Amino acid sequence: MQVIRVTAAVLILFLCTWIMLRFYGISQVYQTYDHPLMKKEKPWILAWGGELEDGPSHSREALQSAAKQDGVILAINLQINAEKHFFAIPQDFKIKNEIVNINNLSDSETLSLDLGDGKSPLSLEQFFDEFGNSPLLIWVRDNNENIDLRLEPIFKKYKSHAQLIVHSEFDNVVNSIKKLIPDLLYGTGVGQRVRLLMLVSIGLESIATVDGDLLIAPLHEGKISAISVELKEEIIRRQKIFIIGSLNDVSANNQALSFGATGYLTSYPRDLKKKLNSSAQTL
Repeated sequence: MQVIRVTAAVLILFLCTWIMLRFYGISQVYQTYDHPLMKKEKPWILAWGGELEDGPSHSREALQSAAKQDGVILAINLQINAEKHFFAIPQDFKIKNEIVNINNLSDSETLSLDLGDGKSPLSLEQFFDEFGNSPLLIWVRDNNENIDLRLEPIFKKYKSHAQLIVHSEFDNVVNSIKKLIPDLLYGTGVGQRVRLLMLVSIGLESIATVDGDLLIAPLHEGKISAISVELKEEIIRRQKIFIIGSLNDVSANNQALSFGATGYLTSYPRDLKKKLNSSAQTL
C-alpha cells in the first residue's frame, strides 16, 4: 500500500510539473526580428545550388537560372579549402564515387574540380559579386578554428546590398558569427533541433531553446522522420521560419508540400513553384 501511495504521489508531482512547464512555455510571447526578409511573402522557395534542370548543382548556370525566377532565394553550401578560401560547392561532392574533401585542396586544385559539364566552383567572392543583389542563404559547412573571423570581412563587405541569411549545423559557428554581425538572419543548429524534437516527444516543445530566426529540417534522417507537425507548429508559433530541405528530387518536393512549411530548400525551385501556384489556384 505504501508503495502505491508513493508511486501515486510521484506521478501527481510529475504531472503538475509537466503542466506548469508546458503552460509556462506557451505563455511566452515572441517577436519577429525586424529584418527585410522576414516580411517576404511565404512560403519561401530557396534554390539549393540553383536550378538543377538547367545546370549542375552550384554551377554559375544553375544559380543564374534560379536567380531569374521571381521570389526565389539562392542557397549555397560553403566550404573552406586548404588555403583558407571559401567556395560554393555541393555537400558531399563526389568524383568517381569518392567524396572530395576540399579542406585538403589548394586554390588551383579547388578551381579545377568539375561540378559537371566542365563547370568550375565559384569562390564566395565571385558568388557575391554576381548574385549579391539577390536574397541569399549561405550554409557554412565547416567548423574550423577562426572561421567566424575569416567570414566576417567578406560578409561585412557584401551585406550592405545583400539580404543575407547565415546557417550552420554548428551552434558555435552561428553564435560566433552572430556576435560579429548581429543584424543578419541566422539559422538554428542541429543540436537545438534535436533537443526540440526530444521535447516534442513528451509534449514540452514550448520550453525548448530556439535561438535562430529560422529552422531547417530534412524530411528524413536515415529512415527516421526528422520533422513533425508539433515541431512545425511550435516554430511557426514563435514567428520563425520553418524550412524543409534540402529536397534533391521532384518526389521530395511532393512530400514536403504535402506536409506544409513556411519555406522549402529545393534543388528544383521551378517545379516546386509551379506546384505551389497550382495548389493556390485550386483553393
